[in-house]
Amino acid sequence: MKRKLFIYGTIFNNSLWVRDSIKSIQLLKPAAIYICDNFSTDGTYELLKNLNRRYKNIYIVRVKSSRGKGRQVALDLVYKASKNTDLAMYVDFDTIYKKPYLLLIQKLIEAIKGKEVSIGMLATIKTNKLCKFKNLNAAEDVERYAHFIALGCKLIDVPKTAKQYKNLATESIKGNRLISRELYYSKNPIRLVRWTIDLYRGHAYDNYKNALTDKASQIIKFIDIFGFFDG
Repeated sequence: MKRKLFIYGTIFNNSLWVRDSIKSIQLLKPAAIYICDNFSTDGTYELLKNLNRRYKNIYIVRVKSSRGKGRQVALDLVYKASKNTDLAMYVDFDTIYKKPYLLLIQKLIEAIKGKEVSIGMLATIKTNKLCKFKNLNAAEDVERYAHFIALGCKLIDVPKTAKQYKNLATESIKGNRLISRELYYSKNPIRLVRWTIDLYRGHAYDNYKNALTDKASQIIKFIDIFGFFDG
């Protein structure tokens, strides 16, 4: 019996590009797309409900969440609808996925087996259940990949940097760097501080030189204090 593909993800204020994003991933013919909306305020949730009338495989839930928590909420819904032999992967709904990228995913869908994990955490349901996403707004994917490796999983064709990921055939409508993408969403300075804290928690840097940005490195001691109280 052919394995089914389930797609999941979280979303917040993506009304400008979510329609094209969902349209692009339909080429993969997913059995279902589970989306956790973090109480968007720009009409994203209402747009998703309208898209549900066109694409019957879209399921939406609203939960106040970080990116990591939202992905886990959506993934838990996938578990209820799938078998251990099926596959699951996450997508970013502010990204339009080009055909070369989708063709690569199709090949990986056929190839993935056992304890293998690929782009977008593509893996069998059984392997996905080995570890959860942490409640982080940044680097939650890096943290989970690290857990997969620690559990003996093998990473297959996983981009090591955001630049490689973009070159692999995906494009954001904004077209900005990763940190600028977060700045686009973040109007609240407290959210930006939490995002930076989560970045460090997710990557588990052991020194300043391994930080993603010089600016973040300069305030590491300040961030560590917030991280302590943030748990």
